[in-house]
Amino acid sequence: MANTDVTFLNQLNVDSKNVTIKVKIVKLWRRPMKDNKKETWSIEMILMDEQVYFICTIY
Repeated sequence: MANTDVTFLNQLNVDSKNVTIKVKIVKLWRRPMKDNKKETWSIEMILMDEQVYFICTIY
């Protein structure tokens, strides 16, 4: 994949649609539900791209 096809994290904004990113997951953790610790409430991660730009995501 050529670098021209990749969108860097600092180029993303709320209007970005259908982009390809190439990142490394630096840190990944899950937050359990309050009433049931076996179920996941959210997954959070810190991503890093080739320009060493970091972003925190929550799913």
